[in-house]
Amino acid sequence: MKTILFSMVIILFVSGISFSQDMKPKPISSPMLKTLEGTWISDPYEFMGAKMTDEAVHKMILNSQFLEVSIKSTGDNGFVYEGLGIIAPSEDGTFTGWFYDIYGKDGIMTYTGKVDNGKLIMTGSNNFMDEKREISIEDNKIVHNIVIEMKYPGADKTQQKLTVTYKKRN
Repeated sequence: MKTILFSMVIILFVSGISFSQDMKPKPISSPMLKTLEGTWISDPYEFMGAKMTDEAVHKMILNSQFLEVSIKSTGDNGFVYEGLGIIAPSEDGTFTGWFYDIYGKDGIMTYTGKVDNGKLIMTGSNNFMDEKREISIEDNKIVHNIVIEMKYPGADKTQQKLTVTYKKRN
């Protein structure tokens, strides 16, 4: 009887593992996201009174269900900005995402977007600003055209427009 009970427990355990492994979705397949993978270095650009240079690392994670974007920006004034983004793509080209940075929970940016005519079109919002971003990829170059509207009390409400160009390092 003990042998039968032990055998039943083993069978249930193994079938449970097998079932849970079958639940795993297939990796997201996106030629655009595949092109984004790697380390990218920006050309210097002006932002909020400083000349910034970024290093951005893009990689698919967790069974290729998410794109992780890690950014470190260094300003000529000594300011260092760091952020970590998680983008959840869908097979239909739409996505949602979240970006966490040194400004804590008030700085968490929530994104939605889609792939349209070979470009990533994103809109994002947090407690400090609203953002629209159009990302195009050409050979070993990524171009971000960004429009930012600050919204915290006392902020200059004028739209800030900037273009950031990245070149692939590896």
